[in-house]
Amino acid sequence: MARSIKASDFDSAYQFEAAKRSERKESRKSRDNRKASRGRAFDFRDDI
Repeated sequence: MARSIKASDFDSAYQFEAAKRSERKESRKSRDNRKASRGRAFDFRDDI
């Protein structure tokens, strides 16, 4: 799913590093969102 990014895909090493950094940040954020939505799902079930 997650395709590895290569330095040759970018104009400069700086862009390559920035893309790697943002990719890591994105995966951490989506992991948090999954955790949060799972918690909300339990709350909804308790309300019913």
